[in-house]
Amino acid sequence: MMENNSVEVGMSVEPKHSMFDRVSLCILLAVTALAPVFFVPVSFISAQFGTSLLFGFGVIASILIYLISGIVLGSIDLPNPSRYVVGFSAVVPLVYILAGVSNGFSRMAFFGYTFDQSTVGFVVLGFVYMFLVSIILKDKIRLIYGQYAFVLSGLVLSLWLMARLAFGVNFLAFGLFTNITSTVLGTWNSVAIFFGISSILSLIGCQLIKGSKLLKGLLLLGLVVSLFFVALVNFSTVWIVLGVVSFLYILYSLFTVDLLGGMPMSWVARLKKLPAYPTIVMVLSVVFVIWGSTLGASLSNKFKISNVEVRPNLSVTMEIARETIKAKPLFGSGPNTFVTQWVTYRPADIITTVFWNTDFTNGIGLIPTFAVTTGVVGMLSWLLFFGFYLYVGVKSLFVRLDDSFMKYLLASSFFVSLYLWILTFAYVPSPAIFILTFFFTGLFFASIYVAGIIPVMPKKFSANPRTGFISSLIIVVFFVGGVALGYGLFGNSLSLWYFQKSSFALNTTKDSKLSEEYMLKAIDTVPSDVYYRALSDIELFRLNEVLSQDAKKVTQEEVKKQFNDILTKAITASKNAVEADKTNYLNHISLGKVYEAVSVPQLN
Repeated sequence: MMENNSVEVGMSVEPKHSMFDRVSLCILLAVTALAPVFFVPVSFISAQFGTSLLFGFGVIASILIYLISGIVLGSIDLPNPSRYVVGFSAVVPLVYILAGVSNGFSRMAFFGYTFDQSTVGFVVLGFVYMFLVSIILKDKIRLIYGQYAFVLSGLVLSLWLMARLAFGVNFLAFGLFTNITSTVLGTWNSVAIFFGISSILSLIGCQLIKGSKLLKGLLLLGLVVSLFFVALVNFSTVWIVLGVVSFLYILYSLFTVDLLGGMPMSWVARLKKLPAYPTIVMVLSVVFVIWGSTLGASLSNKFKISNVEVRPNLSVTMEIARETIKAKPLFGSGPNTFVTQWVTYRPADIITTVFWNTDFTNGIGLIPTFAVTTGVVGMLSWLLFFGFYLYVGVKSLFVRLDDSFMKYLLASSFFVSLYLWILTFAYVPSPAIFILTFFFTGLFFASIYVAGIIPVMPKKFSANPRTGFISSLIIVVFFVGGVALGYGLFGNSLSLWYFQKSSFALNTTKDSKLSEEYMLKAIDTVPSDVYYRALSDIELFRLNEVLSQDAKKVTQEEVKKQFNDILTKAITASKNAVEADKTNYLNHISLGKVYEAVSVPQLN
């Protein structure tokens, strides 16, 4: 499957590409560069929802262009043998689709409320994005473009954060980021994860890139800035994973010295070549893991930063997974349904804590959450993918490459993607971080293709009529699926837009009539239970407005009629919420709240 030959890749001129290919490249680079810093400057649209929409529509546009290119040119580029790379990469999204279908084909499973990373749509597009990055960035110059895209977003993010630290929380807040720990990346911990990425890129760059003193100085500056932000956030999980990855890179460096010298070396000689920057990062990680509560607290206090994030621990998550798999062993409870299982199987002693009424949408980490929502088959699919990824990664790292920069591109993309995948087990990353996980994994596969470890060849299907017909039919099916996914995402985003407009109208201007109009538009677009619940709350608000009318301006009969009409709407909305999702206890509570309004002393 893999060729262990030495390959020397020069800085040649970028080969010619079709117009379709260049457009797809621009879209993918734009998605990568914008994902960590993109937000819609509107108070009722969350930054995470904006990032998800950017990612969803960007990847859908790119895959549609890629498929059109295949039909027009009569061939598509695939790794050889494609059955391994494509097969192992496709197993997770295929299982997610089956899990979504087997649990009722609900819109919540495929799109959710805000198209978060637990939905079928996001996971499928994530792997499509990974595949496109690996195929479209499959030459050396484009690999550099990919890293530049990340560096650009990192530069923008670091300057923005530094400016807010220097000039105060209100500086460049855009009316959205009202405290220092609210960022375009999502949680404050996501900031540490992001700069952990740039730390790994910088330390490997310092070791492997042979360049000018200016370039070395910029890499060292990037490492220092990145470690500053990791220390500022002081998320212990990031320090642990960063330390582990640094240690693994040190081992890799010690065992690849022979590849450079050509002669076996003693352990004493190897230790003399201990890589400096990874060692420094590993030691610093150990220091912060052991004494982080003291060091991190002093740094946070200096900048007046307080960050608390609560999530279920590992034992609770695994207990919920065990109970769920006992009831639904194959595909679990269904994608994006962890909150339902939390309510059903949460620990009894949670009632005695302040989190007794908190509904957690994820477990301790994203992959453990997927164990609950996709069952045994889902976890097996992830194990197959990770097993293949690690096998290819470890084997390719020890292939001799005479080009030191190509070695940097291969090693940096693998260790960064490894760092990010480990964190998905220990934490629930923001959408932007999960997008970068797929990006660097795709960049790693692209590096393998460029190095010639796994070749990429055009699969022509236009010459043979039968092959051409079957291949074209498969492409058309995928094209229709992409269009359908895009249409569903558009409907979901439009309905959420109306929902947010409705909430904004009610909470800011107290315009219940306008709020009702927007909510009805949201329901017409996507009849979701959360929208029906919100409509019921709006009707209850209107009931209070009816009862607070001036008795001199309206008769008792008119009040009763208005009250009965609005009460009927409220009851209907709550019943529709229950019908939309009988498993969500909030829908039943909503109906109970409405019935409470039936007994009103003023109307007796």
